[in-house]
Amino acid sequence: MKVFINDRVIRLIDRDKEVSHRSYQHRLDGKKEHLSPELEGNVLIKNADLVHLAQSIEISRRKDQGNWKALTMQFKDLERAKTFFKQQFNIVEAAGGLVTNGKDQKLMIFRLGKWDLPKGKLDKGEKPAAAGLREVEEECNIKAKLGDKICHTWHTYVYKGKNVLKKTYWYEMTCLSDKHMRPQIEEDIHEVRWMSDYEVQAALSNTFPSIKLVWKKFLKKQWA
Repeated sequence: MKVFINDRVIRLIDRDKEVSHRSYQHRLDGKKEHLSPELEGNVLIKNADLVHLAQSIEISRRKDQGNWKALTMQFKDLERAKTFFKQQFNIVEAAGGLVTNGKDQKLMIFRLGKWDLPKGKLDKGEKPAAAGLREVEEECNIKAKLGDKICHTWHTYVYKGKNVLKKTYWYEMTCLSDKHMRPQIEEDIHEVRWMSDYEVQAALSNTFPSIKLVWKKFLKKQWA
């Protein structure tokens, strides 16, 4: 499980999963050491427990604390750790899409000062795939065809004083018509733009970490 909190990444993995120790600037043994906000770069905690997980959530929520970029924790009971993590938040489900047109351009939106992909919350009883297609068509005023699932992402934010954990399902989509394409201003979208892959790469310098992950997963599927 990979979760984006502000500009940091927390990964929860099984104790037996192999990792490259050379990828981490700091390697801690959870049986002997606690997580410190002073650690920098990529951090690995072996034998992590729920105390480490609670510490990581608290540090990550505060932008003025913690210098580490990514934190990986290995748990003996991974499912218990995931359950505990989710219990600290109100969970919301959303869905969106990465749309391609006949020129192999990709559809990006500009919302709240960052480039993003169209997405939105699931309505009650709605399936993720149907919600993703609906949100893309509503936010960009296009007609699209649903394709394969790319991945799902987790990220957190604060809404009306409550800590929210959002699970977003992402799908490949093909544009059928963009004749009336325009941004949904009421959703704070100020631009909808078709981009070449090169332009998307440039736009990713001003986006969210979760969107970078979606793009990476999309390219991996294309090259497979």
